[in-house]
Amino acid sequence: MRCLALIPIESDVLLSFYKKLFSNEPFPLMGAIIERIFIKEDVENEGIFFTILTDFEEAVRQSARLNLINKCFGDLDTNMATLCCDTIEQSFFMNEKLENFAAFFGPALEALYKQGRPPLQKIVSIAFLKEFVRRFWDTSREWRHSEVQSADFLTKELTGINLSNSFKTIATNILSNKQPLLQIVNPEINNTDLFIKSVISHIFAFHALVEPNSSQLAMYLHNIQNCQNMFILTCMSDVVSMVLNAIPEVKTRYSCKCGYIYIVAECGNVVQAGKCPNCGSTIGGTTYNKPETGNTRLDAGPVHQIAVNDQSGYIGETVNQDLYHSVRSLTPTSYRMLHLIIHVLIGASAPQPALAFLQKNNKVALDSEKYCMDHIQNDWDVLKKLLNCSDANLALAFHSLISLMMEKPLPNQQINTSAERTNWETMFHNNYIAPLTKNINETATNYRMKLDEALTKNKKERLE
Repeated sequence: MRCLALIPIESDVLLSFYKKLFSNEPFPLMGAIIERIFIKEDVENEGIFFTILTDFEEAVRQSARLNLINKCFGDLDTNMATLCCDTIEQSFFMNEKLENFAAFFGPALEALYKQGRPPLQKIVSIAFLKEFVRRFWDTSREWRHSEVQSADFLTKELTGINLSNSFKTIATNILSNKQPLLQIVNPEINNTDLFIKSVISHIFAFHALVEPNSSQLAMYLHNIQNCQNMFILTCMSDVVSMVLNAIPEVKTRYSCKCGYIYIVAECGNVVQAGKCPNCGSTIGGTTYNKPETGNTRLDAGPVHQIAVNDQSGYIGETVNQDLYHSVRSLTPTSYRMLHLIIHVLIGASAPQPALAFLQKNNKVALDSEKYCMDHIQNDWDVLKKLLNCSDANLALAFHSLISLMMEKPLPNQQINTSAERTNWETMFHNNYIAPLTKNINETATNYRMKLDEALTKNKKERLE
């Protein structure tokens, strides 16, 4: 630390030192050294990290050292890039007034969305947006005048930025505190709702910042109108065919005049009559191979397997409180966790396209946001019972799940067939849910320890 103060700022020795330092993985207590380096840069060129956001070429013209540091970041997925990002956030953005952030919001977003932007500019942009999001989350209470002004300014700025309309709509709703899934209206909100909203915000933040077509889940948030003809995750299958195919013997399907389907075993010809459990009419027939009037034979002959007639698009459903309800090969726990994530993403997308999406096959949903929130809260309650855990541990398990999804994403695949849907759901269970729910309390404890370690590390680095 003292050596840094002794080396002249324009010295080639300092450049060599920076190159060696930033090209390698960080070592213990390195955060304090990096903080000192960045503070020295800011002293030499006041506001240099804000300049990086708005005019990177001007920033590196002012500082050859920052230009060299930028070239050291070939890959942003490193511990060094993470450490620099956290240091910049804490040293230069954490104590800045919220209203001063407004002018830099647009450039920071563009740095992340536009191709070919310099690595250091991306790191500074992420640091800025992390602090920006934290501030706006803290202001979900009644806003002060300056915060309302900032939100209004940022909303206007969004209109001029080259981003997707869906992203602009989502961001505008959050800025105006009108996103129902995240909005806190009652100051006496209970802990359960706070835990749920923390999970919703994590799910939303992750998928909002990834490319719209980078994953099936991201499409539900960004391009929901393009998912109408896909096979939607966790939606029910053709249950009738699944049940009939579970019967090993051959069978022949008949239909009552009311539409109720029944089967005849063995040769497939009727030999006795019965009452339709749906309408009470006579089904079958007492004369061999002569069904009662109004009954229709659906299969020409006995069959072993019946073609599955799964529907594409979303299939509306009422809230189901059955602990063991699931679809296909998903376990009840996997089903509920994925079902909750999907309804967060649908509920956070634009209301009109979301409602059209939810109503494709039936009109169970009348308000997309309320419909999704009802399912989210129900899934949460069922999961607590399935896993026998508290709100806090369930929230930690979800945060651990989302972190794992970020670290190890599933292969990008659009689900255009029922078989592809089943395959995706199976991968989701095997890669994420199975390992995380093997011991839910251990998963929660491990994630809590990671949070504590990160907090302790940040505190130490700020004190050094």
